[in-house]
Amino acid sequence: MATRYWIGTTDNWTTTTNWSDSTVPVTGDDIIFDGRAVTAPATNVETNDDFASVTVMSSYTLGMGGAGANEQVQFQCSGTVLIEGTGTYYLKCGDTTAADTDIVKTIINTTGTVYLASEKNAGAGNISEWTTVIVQNGTVYLYGGADGKGDASQEGCWVQNLYLAPKLGGNVTVNVGDECEDYKNGEQMTIVVAGGTLNISSDIDTITQFAGTVNAGTDVYSMDADDDNIATINLYGGTFNWLPSVVTGATPPLTAGTRTTASASPSITTLNMYKGTFSAASMLETLTTNPTIATCNLHERAVLNLDNSYNNFTVTTLNDFGGTIQKGAKQSLTIS
Repeated sequence: MATRYWIGTTDNWTTTTNWSDSTVPVTGDDIIFDGRAVTAPATNVETNDDFASVTVMSSYTLGMGGAGANEQVQFQCSGTVLIEGTGTYYLKCGDTTAADTDIVKTIINTTGTVYLASEKNAGAGNISEWTTVIVQNGTVYLYGGADGKGDASQEGCWVQNLYLAPKLGGNVTVNVGDECEDYKNGEQMTIVVAGGTLNISSDIDTITQFAGTVNAGTDVYSMDADDDNIATINLYGGTFNWLPSVVTGATPPLTAGTRTTASASPSITTLNMYKGTFSAASMLETLTTNPTIATCNLHERAVLNLDNSYNNFTVTTLNDFGGTIQKGAKQSLTIS
């Protein structure tokens, strides 16, 4: 419909003079943030509008939104959200009406930090979905369910497809909080890791990893006892660290060493290993009990490292095609 530029001299989203042509953007508009503004939007930032696109250019350095409840910039987008500006961004998908909402594609290419939230994510209600999120550079947090960034029924931030795809010289870190699932449709996230670092504290459907480091369970975010299962891991390279246990607190980053509660019977349904290292060597003391891998297909260029002084493991079906298995001298590994 129209292109609106943020030219903000105050932080109020709904002030007409903070936008080009003195017009606040509405559904169907393209929004652009560039270097002409002097103040970031931070008040009245929740909207039910569905924008055609949102572009934050590299010349924009102010960030937007805030960390408090209802301070995230809330919207929908039928096209692409591109974030290349610096600063810290607090963004939320959704609206306040009784409807499913989505942001179709989000590309993050920034040296700054981006926090993502979902307005709605409930088993019997509506879903606010970030359909595809591609991170090329920067640090990204998906708010966990305990962070309270949506309505009263919200769980964690729901992203259907997440890609860690560092550009040349890029530095990518993505932190996935607890309960970052689709509670309406009973679905979990699909993730592709081509580099960088991924820290996850939620159930996951499929992770395909080619490079970089994945930490399943970290001190970055709280992990609930029912957020420690992964359906499928396809490992083609890099290092995958399996560290499921429950930690106290919710707001990232947590204080290191706050793991206090056992994660009971975490499971991986299928582990396909073609190259790289899957490591459970850093599981903390007795805080994780009865870890199980239902099926492991271990190929010759891959390393399955279960060398841990505190935990015994069960691999229900192991298909060994010449890979390497490491375990502790006093450690039990049951293959049934």
